[in-house]
Amino acid sequence: MTIRDKNIKVLVNKRKEILKQHEDSCDEKISDYTIEEPEEIFTLRDEILNLIFKYEPELDTDCIIETMTELGYAPNILYDDNGNFAVITDCFTSVSFGDDPVDMDMSFHVEARHWKPTIREAIKHYLEDFDPELWLKTHREKKINKIWKNHINSFIYR
Repeated sequence: MTIRDKNIKVLVNKRKEILKQHEDSCDEKISDYTIEEPEEIFTLRDEILNLIFKYEPELDTDCIIETMTELGYAPNILYDDNGNFAVITDCFTSVSFGDDPVDMDMSFHVEARHWKPTIREAIKHYLEDFDPELWLKTHREKKINKIWKNHINSFIYR
């Protein structure tokens, strides 16, 4: 696990604690929460997504998938028996009750453009499709920062 993976896990756990406090405030008698849903839940979600998008090549693949599920998304890694992988969220599934694993039927439709030769490429494609605007923004910033760093270093080492 990389340091970036660990930093993301810290934020995920902080978000989980805040969500638990909110969920624990549910009053069954009035069928409502006694505290409002904290804005910090959404702020942390956005911060975590930014980190995933920004550092995707350096993060462990399991960290990305597990973190997305912690945020409420449902990525599924599929294999097509021809050496290709896809990460898909849309599917038809039977309803799962409780916290224990159960037998389920799942059906996916995968467009050809989603199949990639590696799990890493499939995850990258999933993230690009997930929020193309955020993906472009974070990668544009990384590219600009790299250009500036190289530019500054060229002056320092003259």
